[in-house]
Amino acid sequence: MLLPALVAITALLAQPGSAYPPRSDHPVLLDALVDDVAHLQERVVGLDERDVASRSALADRATYSCTATTDCTKAAYPIPANSHYACNKARALCTWGCNSNYVASGSTCVRLPKAPSANPVLKRTYSGSSFFDQFDFFSWPDPTHGSVTYLTREAAVAKKLVAASSTTRSAMMQIDRTSRLAVGAPRDSVRIESKEVYQPGSLIILDLKHAPYGPSVWPAFWMYNAPWPDSGEIDVYEGVNSRNFNQYTLHTAPGCTRNLNTAMTGDTYGAPVDCNAGSGSLGCTVFDRDPTSYGAGFNAAGGGVFAVLFAETGISIWRWPRAQVPTDVKRGWPKWQLWGTPVAAWDGATCDTRQFFKNQKLTFDITTCGDWAGETGTWHDSYLSGPGVYPKYATCAAANADPAAFKEAYFEINYLKVYTV
Repeated sequence: MLLPALVAITALLAQPGSAYPPRSDHPVLLDALVDDVAHLQERVVGLDERDVASRSALADRATYSCTATTDCTKAAYPIPANSHYACNKARALCTWGCNSNYVASGSTCVRLPKAPSANPVLKRTYSGSSFFDQFDFFSWPDPTHGSVTYLTREAAVAKKLVAASSTTRSAMMQIDRTSRLAVGAPRDSVRIESKEVYQPGSLIILDLKHAPYGPSVWPAFWMYNAPWPDSGEIDVYEGVNSRNFNQYTLHTAPGCTRNLNTAMTGDTYGAPVDCNAGSGSLGCTVFDRDPTSYGAGFNAAGGGVFAVLFAETGISIWRWPRAQVPTDVKRGWPKWQLWGTPVAAWDGATCDTRQFFKNQKLTFDITTCGDWAGETGTWHDSYLSGPGVYPKYATCAAANADPAAFKEAYFEINYLKVYTV
């Protein structure tokens, strides 16, 4: 356990507005045996309130005099992991500083975020007849209160809601598209989550031949884990009803924000900056207004590819319609550094992915109505819901009962690949 006096004075080191100090080897003064606590408070600018209780313990600490760093080494007073001794000759006192590639955070040294590799290494491919073997089927009530019943794998196979081909190497996943239901009755559907979980340092590439849309339909490809939102969520393909634009969203615990200076081609007008907005339920969204990004327009373009650079330095998302997919992606040797400005991006300086995103499961689902697609304001808005929704169907429940609303409500997945970066 580190001694309470080892307080990293990050406010003295960091540049204003930056999440990281400009240097990683700045020594942190060990202010020990300070007789005047008020003087200590004056020196430790920006000391976190959590450390106030330990100030009384500082007076009980022993100082270590030095004329050279070797004096501190001999004294062997406790210092954090990934730090080194130093002698502050101006004060003739032993100090410590974080090692190279580490920065002070509280009384510890935290590794600086690792830049993603320019040469990703393929870790896993989800495709072909084994596609669904690598996923768990979620068969609990829908957390977003959708009017669906999520089926087990056995039931989904029996009802032909999932299929995978060794010939085309593609996988199909759909909601029940043929049953006429009583208004208010739930529709059979599928939600799958990858067995393997992923950390920052991953590049995820999804090639979709066809994506779901339609009145009452709320489809998504996303990443998350429990507890939510503490483990984070990244939404990649998501929208509702028959709208013609996609949105990318982060949902996190408090403390993650979208950097307003990060370059991207997507639209953030009216979207929260705080990724914990609505206690995580709203999150921080980037809109992709290109009609080829979602639904009918996406499918008319022959589908497309999404790439998510899930790095320690931040999260970036690119999307290409079929005709514009980069050659390096098609060949299986992605070079993300050549892809230009992403459509959506969140800087690790204001949202440390190592802190806010843990053990991410790759997830596909198709739900209906619920908290978003069936929300009255959304349902009645022709822009938010798209054509052929309201007033054709007075309510979302009415659409959910009609099989005609689900003609296009299926995923056809060419492949999903995960690379290590």
